[in-house]
Amino acid sequence: MKRKILLCITLAALILVAFAFPAFAEIIAPEEDGEKVPSVPAIGINLAFTGTDGKPLAETEVFLQEDVDTEYLYNGVTDKDGKLSLPSVPISDFQLVTKDRDDDLTGAVKVHLYPADKTEILNQPENVVETIDLTRARNAALVTGNTAPKTSKGPLVPDNVEVYTYEVNVNQKAPAVDFVFRVPADGKILMTGAADGVLPEPTPEPTSTMEPTPTAEPTPTATPQPTEQPTPQPTEQPAPTPTEQPTPTPTAAPTTPPERVNLKLYLMDAKGSALPGYYASIGDSQQGIANATGTVYFSNIDPDDAETMRVYDHETNVRGKCRVIFVEGGSTAVSLKDGVYTVTYKEGTQDVYMSADVDPDGSEKTELVLVKASDRPMPHGGTANEGQKDQPAELEGEPGLDGYLVGADGKTVAGATVESLNTENHGMLSGVTDASGYFEISALSTGNHKITATAEDGAYIGQVKFTVQDADATGIVSRNGKLILSIARDARKVYLNLTADGNGGLTISDVSSGAAVKPLQPSAPPSPEASPAPVPAETAGGGISPVLVIVLAAAAAAAAILAVFLVKRGKDRKNSGTKD
Repeated sequence: MKRKILLCITLAALILVAFAFPAFAEIIAPEEDGEKVPSVPAIGINLAFTGTDGKPLAETEVFLQEDVDTEYLYNGVTDKDGKLSLPSVPISDFQLVTKDRDDDLTGAVKVHLYPADKTEILNQPENVVETIDLTRARNAALVTGNTAPKTSKGPLVPDNVEVYTYEVNVNQKAPAVDFVFRVPADGKILMTGAADGVLPEPTPEPTSTMEPTPTAEPTPTATPQPTEQPTPQPTEQPAPTPTEQPTPTPTAAPTTPPERVNLKLYLMDAKGSALPGYYASIGDSQQGIANATGTVYFSNIDPDDAETMRVYDHETNVRGKCRVIFVEGGSTAVSLKDGVYTVTYKEGTQDVYMSADVDPDGSEKTELVLVKASDRPMPHGGTANEGQKDQPAELEGEPGLDGYLVGADGKTVAGATVESLNTENHGMLSGVTDASGYFEISALSTGNHKITATAEDGAYIGQVKFTVQDADATGIVSRNGKLILSIARDARKVYLNLTADGNGGLTISDVSSGAAVKPLQPSAPPSPEASPAPVPAETAGGGISPVLVIVLAAAAAAAAILAVFLVKRGKDRKNSGTKD
């Protein structure tokens, strides 16, 4: 009999382990290890925009998109002086796009930034006219009805629009860099100035400007005093005019002498991954630091003699070298002969683009391989965030934001764009609602945020402002008139629903870190073509919910207790039968 009891208990324990193991295995599964690529330092950027008449372009919407496979961008609107400040931007390759108040495209330009000890424009823009391409920019906020089909997710700029490309060294020791742009009627934005700058002081919140007003009211006792001072003092101290702080003086881009060349060098490893922050030098006079895309720019190279090219890692260890010489010829190419790379550049061409294969474990004796040369821009190496749901380094580990968008009529809204803007650093991510009104945004950082929803036809749906903070549990509260969204520190996603109030606002409800709550549809017939709501990441494709594990454990324990009771009862009956 004891053997039967032990058998029942063992069976119950096995059932518990079999159901619980997959869930707990998923919970404690170690994160994938990956090499951390040292990042290039970020810097503050002040942007100023004028028209061809020199007047500032106020209320111009600016999109700054890093030239990598990312949906993250920097977004803001210029003030009355045509200025916009971004507190922290990586030193990288960017595509800048401007739109007017009607959401129409007004201009575009490419700006490639490189870490240096001095801020200066390195090239003449007319030498490099490229087609801007945002087909990889997955941020839905870049799409307008005037520039792309409504069903498209990009690009913002049609393929036939050509823009200027500027190569710019930025002083990485400066607190910020000032850029001045002129936006002509043809949309080819010109950079007219670049200089070291300082980020402006943060604008005080409106509440702070209202507080001094009550304190100024108790002045009735001071009414006799003005009669003793008849001279009106305020008229002698006029308010300072905003023209006291003009935009940076335009600086002309340097002219490359006809007998010299410029080189854009793409550093990457054998796998094609970019090497940001690496150093490169040509001889004793030319050196540069790779930006976030692993690209180094050399200007005014003297092609007379063969020089030694070296590449260094972040700790200035030599990882490879070679001999190289530049020669004018029929077409741009690179070839190796007798241990020397000959870079032939096409006659009349002063800009050479070349890729180099670098061994991160190499040394002074390792050969630096020059792979390819061209007279046109080439793809840079893959960046650390490519191939993923891309975000910059500061968003790594931040939870995603999912939920449903509901209109003022109580029905979910399909095809709408939901933009999440961090109003402190101007970083923006966005998503488009599917047929069920469900949207997904890949990351939500801490700080002050503004979410804006726009219908597929461009109609404004609503907006809501709130502050995101880390906490022990996920939830939302209103504190002193401000919404505070708390997100559990271990949460991988936060779910919430956005509902339009019909007056330009959005309300937040059904906040959770577990799963999205699908809104009830008022008298709306189910659409056979509507796609089901996405399954939350925590429960999709593997593992069992911990709640289910607890239920199964309780059932197994109850089964074990019942088995013991039945066996014991049978034994008692047998004993009583024997006595009779």
